[in-house]
Amino acid sequence: MAGPDKNGTTEPGTFLAHRDYYLFQFDAPTRMMQRDLLTDRAAPAHVGAGRLRLAWHVFAKTSPDSDTEDDQMFRIGCFLAAGAFATLTIAPVPAHAVSVCQTPRQVTEATPDPVRAFFNTQHAKVITFLGYSGAGYEDADAMLGHADAALKDLDPKHWIVNIGATGEGIGAVYEIAKQRGFTTSGIVSTQARDEKVALSPCADFVFYVEDATWGGYLPDRKTLSPTSIAMVAVSDTTIAIGGGAVARDELLEARRLRKKTEFIPADMHHGAAREKAARKGEPEPTDFRGAAGAALRSGTP
Repeated sequence: MAGPDKNGTTEPGTFLAHRDYYLFQFDAPTRMMQRDLLTDRAAPAHVGAGRLRLAWHVFAKTSPDSDTEDDQMFRIGCFLAAGAFATLTIAPVPAHAVSVCQTPRQVTEATPDPVRAFFNTQHAKVITFLGYSGAGYEDADAMLGHADAALKDLDPKHWIVNIGATGEGIGAVYEIAKQRGFTTSGIVSTQARDEKVALSPCADFVFYVEDATWGGYLPDRKTLSPTSIAMVAVSDTTIAIGGGAVARDELLEARRLRKKTEFIPADMHHGAAREKAARKGEPEPTDFRGAAGAALRSGTP
């Protein structure tokens, strides 16, 4: 590709060649945005934001050869156009979502039976998301995309979105649920309270279940801990996106009870897993599928 001559001016055809390069780089995000506009579909907020980040990444790159003033002006124009598309295609956040995502409306300590009784009074089905919490996700955007796809066809008037009460990892789904108008709930062990783990501000109703563990099967491998008993009992549909031992046990129990389940493989955050192993003096991990992935990778029946 031709570049500036010795006087600093652009040779004929150089700007047009650079223009084609940048248009090619912007092609993917702009096509996604245009598709949403033409099909009258607004993308979820995290998707539109991701497209805007992609546009910025391209804007910040120089061309393969040179970066003249004309190139810079054209890149600025491309970024502004892509930003406009991203803004137009981000689903607007309802006013109630902004106001509700400040603090849980109700935080209760209870045993599994009162938790089950509460959900029975709501006259709504419950979809529960399981996954990594503190371990995080290697591809958080993909996780959110899977969750949003599961919610898009559900009626918020007839479904409650239930997760593990905290905002880490899979807890990021709470925000998407509120944007779509769902009532949200969280069930978590009192271990979270005792260790002062922050609750998600987008969880409407939170239940701390008295539990000596974080959940999953007890040592006999036959009985679930109180927290997991409550989690499985209230759930009509359970979707695990990756996850550790607790997610694995709860999904397996839901399957045993012939409840509707789905498992979506997802890696935990690689860097966080390596750091955790280093702190414990353990060998560096090479398998990031989590306990759920190792046990359930064969798919969903």
